[in-house]
Amino acid sequence: TKTHVSRFVLKMQEAELAPATIRTIVGQLKTTLDIGVELGAAPRNVAKGVRLPRVDNRRTVFLEVPQVAAFMAVAQASEQIVGSRMLMLMALTGARLGEARALEWCHLDLTAGTWFLPTQKSGRPGVIHLSEPAKTVIRELEPCRRNDFVFPGERGNDQLGRPIRLFKKLCQQAGIPEGYRIHDLRHAWCSAGVYAGIPLEVISQGARHSSPIITRVYSHAHTESLVAAQATIGALFMPVQA
Repeated sequence: TKTHVSRFVLKMQEAELAPATIRTIVGQLKTTLDIGVELGAAPRNVAKGVRLPRVDNRRTVFLEVPQVAAFMAVAQASEQIVGSRMLMLMALTGARLGEARALEWCHLDLTAGTWFLPTQKSGRPGVIHLSEPAKTVIRELEPCRRNDFVFPGERGNDQLGRPIRLFKKLCQQAGIPEGYRIHDLRHAWCSAGVYAGIPLEVISQGARHSSPIITRVYSHAHTESLVAAQATIGALFMPVQA
């Protein structure tokens, strides 16, 4: 019954599962029950209409240019070449983790400076234009080449897994507080573009967003920019007397 599903949700909350995880589990349950209704095995989907916890994905802290620069320095010195270079390339290109893991040597044209994406989040192919630092990172992986993937697995797997532990380790070494995610490197790429004065439309296309509106969610003003803005406006309102 619907009461059973509601109690299940309550137990997950008491077990301190993340709201997003609870919503995913209930979503899977809804899909299963929908199939049951279609097959005539259940009269109705009792999971529909159950109150679920709200997900608050709003971030209050963001990686700024000096932090990413420190991260890149410790990543460059890391002995875990494959994982560290994956994270560095993501920071330099704004690529998603799944895109980096799926990168194959045949997708790269270092002469043209392009990274071809057979599929993106949108389901369509795309291209990432590579800077000279990004090309350098890729070339450093050539001695590690073991299969078709640019980032091969360390234990005989075709491709490297999610380097979450390495990311946290590098953040700690770089003096970056806890709480950041690998995906924050993509946010940092967008924010750095805003910090450098690059038009939002250009950043949006570089991040391969469907609209600049989405890019605004990813980009955040740096502290230095906010301080400079306050100083500029303050000078307009109260000019310094000669």
